[in-house]
Amino acid sequence: MNVQVTDTFLTTHPTLFDSLYVVGGKSKNQEMFDNHVKEFLNSHYKYFKPIGLATTGDHYVESMSKENMIGVVFAKDSKDFANEFVTAIGKARFWDRK
Repeated sequence: MNVQVTDTFLTTHPTLFDSLYVVGGKSKNQEMFDNHVKEFLNSHYKYFKPIGLATTGDHYVESMSKENMIGVVFAKDSKDFANEFVTAIGKARFWDRK
């Protein structure tokens, strides 16, 4: 299956997406790439949106406190990640975040 990418975190505002799935990645300028991903992720978090983190994307939230990660689904901590993430997307917003 091919997926056509039409938007990126550099060209689209986070409010235009209902959720975020972070998988990590490699770039020629890794530091800049990581900073942009963290900024985009933090924006989603601030807008109370659901976030799914693949095991390769965990390092983007290392500095955040996990105790208030309501609506953030970690693949490494979940036996049924796909369903938990879809359930979080269905809830739409997590107003209990601080």
